[in-house]
Amino acid sequence: MKTRVFALGLVVFMASGLGWGKKKEKQPLPDVVLKAQTVFVTIQPGANEPASDMMTNQKAVKDVEEALMKWGRFRLALNAETADIVIAVIKGGG
Repeated sequence: MKTRVFALGLVVFMASGLGWGKKKEKQPLPDVVLKAQTVFVTIQPGANEPASDMMTNQKAVKDVEEALMKWGRFRLALNAETADIVIAVIKGGG
């Protein structure tokens, strides 16, 4: 559930940079983010899997990818080298 909230927050944050306002004084996100078309989602390096669920971070990646595809703003890249943006996720504990 926290992963979906994170993904939704990420989507809202990125959508806020699309420039819906009338004033164009300060751009909230760099051009590289605003012009990005592809994204690669991966597990954050060094992330440990809890013994109770060995696939928890992989599930987090899948959830974020599904949220991005539903949004329709980006296409998923097959690897980090060809992606405009790389998103590293980790399942939060708590």
